[in-house]
Formats: sequence, structure tokens, C-alpha cells
Amino acid sequence: MSLSAFRNRHQLSTGDLSSVYYGSLKLSVRRFSNPNNPNKCYSNLAEKISLKLWQNSSTDNRRHNKPIKGREIREHLEPINWATKPPPLLQWETDLFLRDMDWGTIFTNLFQTTNNHRLIQHHYKLLYRISTCRYMRFRMGIEKDSPYCSLCSSGHLETIRHIYLECSSTNIFLSLVNNFITSYIDRSYYDPTRFFLITLTHTDCRVNFLNSVCIWYLSRQFQTKDPLTWEKYKYYIKLYLIGEKAQLVNGLKKLCIIVIV
Repeated sequence: MSLSAFRNRHQLSTGDLSSVYYGSLKLSVRRFSNPNNPNKCYSNLAEKISLKLWQNSSTDNRRHNKPIKGREIREHLEPINWATKPPPLLQWETDLFLRDMDWGTIFTNLFQTTNNHRLIQHHYKLLYRISTCRYMRFRMGIEKDSPYCSLCSSGHLETIRHIYLECSSTNIFLSLVNNFITSYIDRSYYDPTRFFLITLTHTDCRVNFLNSVCIWYLSRQFQTKDPLTWEKYKYYIKLYLIGEKAQLVNGLKKLCIIVIV
């Protein structure tokens, strides 16, 4: 269902439900959807659950004016069967030189890494390899001049694999990020294949948050063709810490690293 149709059905204004929030809801619930069971398919939830439960405005029946819990939605759904993995996930296993990755845990960790819907949405798209890259935009006719990498002189196509695993500009920048992590958070941190960067499954939530911001920042800079700088990365870390979990914010502040917070 489109956003406009969803708003019309439930008589919602733009202020009640933004496109970003609607996208986040669909992405979040879709993880647990079972299309083969009408009672456990997210596309049918609109018929069963009133959005008034998510609003603070007054209603005729005030006892229904309360926030709905995520578990109340998940009770109508069931987890995805990861036995048959989508091709994008299989490609990541090839690129990261791993087999039989626990994608259920990886996606669960993604939704626990940050409160920021933008970071979650982008990383979700990256895992399914539908996040933007210059080669993709060139094939779609959005980029007119070239499909090749704009941040290095290698002459390689700017694919998702190139951006995150191959580009020399990315390699140089990630050496700064990894050095920061090993210096202040985890002295044993070692990620030569970019496993922790892509999956966000490190045991320290601070590392996963820094990597999630890093992934988003890399995509942004490649799209705008701007250089990768440590100062700009720090700016976005500080920006995305707004509204984050207290444990995460305090955990980074306790590092006494004025260069970040």
C-alpha cells in the first residue's frame, strides 16, 4: 500500500505519519512477515490494528489512546525462514569469505544498533544490495557522465562491492576508523574482511554504532563525490548521537574523547 493510500485510509495528515516513519514501520515489520499466512502477513495488519494506538491526539474512546508495543505486532507474525537465503545475502557471504552466516541474528542486531531510522534503513538496503552506487545510477540513467569510481583513480566501476570493500579511498578512511576503535574501545579489534563493518555484530554497541555511521557516511560521500574526511565523519557521529540510547551516549562520552563528543 502506498503512503498516500495508507494516510487516506486512516485519515492521517503528513504530520501524523511522515514518509520516513512509514518506511521504517514497513521495513521493521517486514522482517517477521509470513506472506503464506493471511493472519501473519504485514500487508494485512492495517485491517487489524488501528493507528490511533500510535497517536497522542484525543479520541472518542480514550482507553484505546495508548502506544502499541512492538511485541503486540510481532504476535501476529512469525520469523523469516532463513533456510533459503536471498541472492544478495549469498553474495555478501562470498564477498566476506564466509559461509552459513546467521542472517537472522544480523538483522536482529541491526534493529538494536541504533534508534536512528535513517541509519537502519540505509544499512538494511545495503545488506540487500539496493543502496545507491554510481554504477547503478548510471544504468538507471541518473548519472550521465560515467559509471566509474569518483573517489579513486583505479578506473573500476563504482559498485557496492567497490565502495565498501575495494576502493583505496575507503581503505584509507577505514584505517582511521579502525585505529580509533582499537585505540579507545577494543584493543583487539581486527576487521580485515570488513565483517564487523557490514554485519554490525561486534559485542560492543559503541563499535556497531560507529560502523553504522561510517557505512552511511561512505555512501553519502561517494554519492556527492566529496572526499572522505575525519572531521566530517565526527560531525555525523555527533549528529546521530542525538536521541540515542543513554547507554550508548554515555559509553562514548566516558571515553573522554573530546574529538567526538
